[in-house]
Amino acid sequence: MKLGIVVQRTHGAGLSARRRVVVFATRRLVVAGAALSTGLLLLGILVALAGASSTRAAATAPVPLGTAKSFAVLAGSKITDSPTSTITGDVGLDPASGAFITGLACAQVSGKIYTNDGPSPLCRVKDPGRLTTAKNDLTTAYTNALGRGLGTPVATELGGQTLVRGVYSSASTTFQITAGAGPLVLNGQGDPDSVFIFEMNSGATGLTVGPASVVQLKGKAQACNVFWRLNTATIDTTAVFKGTILALTEITVNNGANIEGRLLARNADVTLINDTIKRANCASAPPPPPTTTTAPAPTTTAPATTTAPAPTPKPKPKPKPKPKPKPKPKPTPKAKLPKVGPARFAQHPHGFTG
Repeated sequence: MKLGIVVQRTHGAGLSARRRVVVFATRRLVVAGAALSTGLLLLGILVALAGASSTRAAATAPVPLGTAKSFAVLAGSKITDSPTSTITGDVGLDPASGAFITGLACAQVSGKIYTNDGPSPLCRVKDPGRLTTAKNDLTTAYTNALGRGLGTPVATELGGQTLVRGVYSSASTTFQITAGAGPLVLNGQGDPDSVFIFEMNSGATGLTVGPASVVQLKGKAQACNVFWRLNTATIDTTAVFKGTILALTEITVNNGANIEGRLLARNADVTLINDTIKRANCASAPPPPPTTTTAPAPTTTAPATTTAPAPTPKPKPKPKPKPKPKPKPKPTPKAKLPKVGPARFAQHPHGFTG
């Protein structure tokens, strides 16, 4: 019996040990599974963050203009206007002399006309240092745009196309916008910071904007974020154009065109004929609406309203009793004297008696 008991106990102890091993192994598997799930979750988060970061990195940055940003017209050899154009922004010419600015009166320019020699007329400012810096910044901007690569090739005819932000190049040797093809629509897709860059190799013809053709902005796109890096550009009569032109050589604008942007020619001329040029400025983003916070309810209980006790009515004064008149004393009746007749006098022997 003792041996059987020992064997039974040993056998029972073995089962208990095996159960403990199984339980322990099961717990290890559960812990490992939880760790694996956590690891997969973290991996998913990292992948999502990396995707968001790459999306942000893919967004096209604007071309930095530096000090050239204040100019609506900047040229290298000559600026000619057949009156009367209207220019909002600064005008500058360098390295050529200010004498090569012709037909442009002070009243036509809202900003200043910068030259590198004598100020004449009075609205002109002699500032060769500023002009040199602006022209250097223009060269830097041109090189920056060139460094973006040719981007997505698009048809030569841009009219009738709708494009979203990005870098574009022509499938041939030029860009053109023809009124009959429809407007070129640049869609910012609700993002005011969307950037559009159109690239053309320096040996190519450049950009030709036909008469009455239109560049149209949509979806919060802004003219300040549209850039055209070209060899030459021609904008024809009554065209409506958007963007900053970075031309290696010359820019020609024919009669009655309306431009929101900049005409920046590195080495050659800018020619105007009764045009409107408005320097493009990016609208600052509106501030976020103020966060309305609800004031926490006061934790103190307002004191109970006590009703003021009603005023105790003043007792009405008791009317003073009217004093009863004292009875007048009745006059004491006078004693009636017996009526006495006329005195009779009798003669006494010793005299009179009554």
